[in-house]
Amino acid sequence: MLNLDWLGAFVVFTEHLNFTRAARALHVSQPALHAQIGKLGEALGVTLYQRRGQRLELTADGKRVAAFGREVGERTRSFLGVLRRGESREPVVLCAGEGSYLYLLGEGIRAFSARAAAPLRLLTPT
Repeated sequence: MLNLDWLGAFVVFTEHLNFTRAARALHVSQPALHAQIGKLGEALGVTLYQRRGQRLELTADGKRVAAFGREVGERTRSFLGVLRRGESREPVVLCAGEGSYLYLLGEGIRAFSARAAAPLRLLTPT
């Protein structure tokens, strides 16, 4: 199973290509970040970066993992936005006779409407 915390940490690391600066951005210690990225590479069975002299460079696999991590982050932010704003919610449909709405369901409908994130659609049989 892919650990999304490790993936997110790796994405931040790729923006800096420096463990110290990336750890500071994530508010974790440099050894903890190094361990997370090492575990991510082990879990995926790939080398994510390599050292070229004094600088770090992403491998081809590392670039693919970074792109995937950015996509996961974007999709997660988008999904959470939809949930928070109530977008793309299917309406709740209730079908009952007029008497049921008036004498049985009125209080429940008012309570639902006051706190529901989904729209309510009331139908009566014809």
